Amino acid sequence: MVKNPSAVRHFWEQHGTRIATYGVLILCAAAIIFPLLWSFLSALKPKEQVFRIPLEIFPTEWQWQNFILPFQQRPFGTYFLNSIFAAALTILITMVVASLAGYSLAKFHYPGRGIAFLAILSTLMLPVQVILVPLYLVVRDLGWLDTYQGLIIPQAVNAFSIFLMRQHFLTLPDDYIEAARLDGASELGILWRVILPMSRPALAAVAIFSFLGSWDSYIWPLVAVTKENMRTLPLGLAGFFGEYSSEYNLALAAAFVMMLPVLIVFIIMQRYFVEGLTRSGLK
Repeated sequence: MVKNPSAVRHFWEQHGTRIATYGVLILCAAAIIFPLLWSFLSALKPKEQVFRIPLEIFPTEWQWQNFILPFQQRPFGTYFLNSIFAAALTILITMVVASLAGYSLAKFHYPGRGIAFLAILSTLMLPVQVILVPLYLVVRDLGWLDTYQGLIIPQAVNAFSIFLMRQHFLTLPDDYIEAARLDGASELGILWRVILPMSRPALAAVAIFSFLGSWDSYIWPLVAVTKENMRTLPLGLAGFFGEYSSEYNLALAAAFVMMLPVLIVFIIMQRYFVEGLTRSGLK
């Protein structure tokens, strides 16, 4: 029996909503974390235990060598370096182009600005499969197949990054720009010395989206790359799954290693990522 029902009722009136919110968030977090935890633990299991019924969460024998064997059987080191190089250049190109385009669309007034912005946004409705063939023909005619420029440049710039930077620049007062112009600064100087230092959160959000898009990209590298030494991690992982289709523990170990850089980047830049989306009006 509850000795003081009024106190319990008062407690739930004050804290019930918060408790329910935290309960829902904990359940959602558990639903997201459990597959990651299961893949990590399954990567350490013997292959016959991965899908054993009833399900066994923890390995009966911890096989840490499963994280090393994929790198010995396939050149995952080369795949990893290719993905890192492609992601780094993609981030750099995207940040430069998105900053210039976003600054132009947000702070300059010229005929056709609205039409240009709508044309850029319209590309968001086109799936990559629609432009895959013409894009391949252009890259082939340029002689960029099986090259880094053919792998990186076609997917380096995206409309969402331009949209994100434009929305952020619109929130910055024009007074800063006018003051810099009165001091004789050039437009590029204003962008570099005044605007971009105030746009670090938005740039961080663009960097994370660009890194994630490049790191997980599969369709375009599959089309543009045929040489083994030019493959990225998604291609290498797909080939590994095909060759070692019964070695689920090794495949999960390789997939978990591929996922780690994304988690590390997001954890490091999480604060800037959330702040950048909030300041850009994407809530």
